[in-house]
Formats: sequence, C-alpha cells, structure tokens
Amino acid sequence: MNSINYERHMIQSFNYSKILRENFQDELSWYEEEFDIIFKRKSNEYTEKELELGNQILSNLTQLMSLYPDETFLHAITSLIYNVEKKYPYLFR
Repeated sequence: MNSINYERHMIQSFNYSKILRENFQDELSWYEEEFDIIFKRKSNEYTEKELELGNQILSNLTQLMSLYPDETFLHAITSLIYNVEKKYPYLFR
C-alpha cells in the first residue's frame, strides 16, 4: 500500500469512527430521554406495562454492549445504566 492510499485509508477510518461515535452518542441520548419521558413525570406508581417497557429498554442497552465492544462505548453504556438506576431504582428490583 503506497503512502497516498494509506493516508486515504486512515482518513476514511477516522471519519467512520467519528460517525460511529456520534451515532452511538445519539442512540444513548435517545435511551435516556425515553426513560425520562416514561418515568420522570410520575411518582413511584407505575403500571406493569410501563415497568415492562423500562425493562425492555434496559435489555436493549445491555444488547448494545455486545454490538459496541470498544472500551469507550462500554464505559458510556455502563454510565448511562448507572444514571438510569440512580434516577429510577425501582426498575432494578
């Protein structure tokens, strides 16, 4: 691989990585917003359906961990789950 092709490859890799990171951050923000929309407006009284939905979202977050094995992504997912658990501890009973 000559140096020009190598530079192009590195730029493309960087751009792909940047796009992936931005999409990932958007997806994590969406998850946190969903929790806030569903659970923030109420006291601790939730229907079974709402609790199931919250647990499904948590399940989706844990599935993200296998899709994004990068340490930075794992840390971001873990932080989000921690924040959700702190805000809505009754979902983790």
